[in-house]
Amino acid sequence: MQKIFWMIALRWVVFSIIFIVVPLILLFKNDLFIPNLSGIYWILAIMLLGNAIFTIFYRFFKQKYRDDEDRIILPFLFSQVALDYILVSIFLYLYGFTPIDFALFYLPHIIIVSIVCERISISYAITALGLGLTYLFMFLHRAQIAHDFQVSIINLELLPVAFLIRAAFYTMLFSLVSYLTKILVQNLIQINQQLVKLDKEKQSYALRATHELKAPFAAIQSYVQVIRAGYVGEVSPAIKDILNKIHARCELLTQMIKNIIQLSNLRTSIYAGNSFVEIDLEAFLGQKLVEMEIHGREKGITLSLQSERVQEGIKVWVVKDLFSILVDNLILNAIKYSGEKGKKVEIFVSMVAMTSGSLVALAVKDEGIGIPEEHLENIFKEHFRCNNGVENNRSGNGMGLAIVKEISRIHHGSIQVTSTLGEGSCFVFTFPIRCFE
Repeated sequence: MQKIFWMIALRWVVFSIIFIVVPLILLFKNDLFIPNLSGIYWILAIMLLGNAIFTIFYRFFKQKYRDDEDRIILPFLFSQVALDYILVSIFLYLYGFTPIDFALFYLPHIIIVSIVCERISISYAITALGLGLTYLFMFLHRAQIAHDFQVSIINLELLPVAFLIRAAFYTMLFSLVSYLTKILVQNLIQINQQLVKLDKEKQSYALRATHELKAPFAAIQSYVQVIRAGYVGEVSPAIKDILNKIHARCELLTQMIKNIIQLSNLRTSIYAGNSFVEIDLEAFLGQKLVEMEIHGREKGITLSLQSERVQEGIKVWVVKDLFSILVDNLILNAIKYSGEKGKKVEIFVSMVAMTSGSLVALAVKDEGIGIPEEHLENIFKEHFRCNNGVENNRSGNGMGLAIVKEISRIHHGSIQVTSTLGEGSCFVFTFPIRCFE
């Protein structure tokens, strides 16, 4: 109910200002020309009655809708704006207006609604209503039904005072916008802090849960291995087949738990400059291809490395263990999703000159099943897997590329993917040669 309370409080502030201004007008009545002064009294009386009604309704609904403010904020908002627009229109009709300043009479309400109300359609509706009234009075003015501002200063010595009042109006409008914006920013900061806190609690809970699951799965695997080995007696082929499935499933879930813990550690750990070591990238990747060759042979996949020739070699600074995980995940994914035999997985390395320093581009290209275009933006989210990926490799858990993205962030790099369904994918990891000082 804070927004409603604030709007009603603002109404009383405006009423108080007008209530103070009216006696000042009476004090300088002989120095001013104001036709039909009783109109101001009526406007002030209607405003007082409206404020009282809004205050009573607020106190009545405060407890009833304390946790459901959105349900009544729109009726309160529309009724207040409608009353104010009516009062402003009466004032303009009775006392005329200056064309230059005319739109400012409706502007404060548009600003307030745009900041307070979260639904942009409501802001558009209030703005359209204000513009409609503006054009209506412009038409009435052209038709000589509405007239120019009739209040004038007889005593020229009061002109500086009039200027100060005008300046005060603009200052008040600016202060109002600044104040509302500040409140909005503070609310957004508080909400963001709450979301960050909830996210940390969720991650902490998930991490504790995964840690707790490691021991039971390890125990299950141990018991299964003991039974499979025949240490508790002869095992029938049917039961052995079931045990093999249990063992395979436990291995899959254990790997998923390890990946979840690894991803959580990547997101919360800080890697300082002493965590980075210099490596020869071409030699490092050459060794990786030797390690991965056995996986490629199992699926009939050819692995190759192409590097931009640099006389002194390409030296980069990386967190070696993490960089190794990134390269392993990209190459293994390329092998797993290459499908038929005879396909190729190619690794390209090149340097990109930048004004802020040189970058290295590491690309892993395959001729596999490809990724549907609508899934490309989600491919680096944890646990996300494409349908064709699941059909091709049921043992995956959708964590590998999420880990790759976190490792690329730690190296101040970026990971991009291009893919054509049925033709293959290309993952490009771009990162600075030295990402720390």
